[in-house]
Amino acid sequence: ESLMKQYFSDRTFYSLQAGGNSAEKGVDNPDQRISSDISAFTDTALGLSLTLLNAAIDLVSFSGILFSIYPPLFFALLAYSIGGTAGSIWL
Repeated sequence: ESLMKQYFSDRTFYSLQAGGNSAEKGVDNPDQRISSDISAFTDTALGLSLTLLNAAIDLVSFSGILFSIYPPLFFALLAYSIGGTAGSIWL
């Protein structure tokens, strides 16, 4: 909605088609370009969200399995991962 408001405000649509204030040729099919960019952005954002959700679910499920098999190893790996992350951030 915000993108559409910006696109139609101050006659930007006509400015893009006519070439704006420059001597360049106007942008051909700006509405189709915006539509395809929005589609690509939403596809990428959805893919990233699903990947992160899948990683979180895998982490929780495999942590539970490891804890049920051998709790000392779970805590050792947890300490190792937290220490490695803290060390990476500190450096």
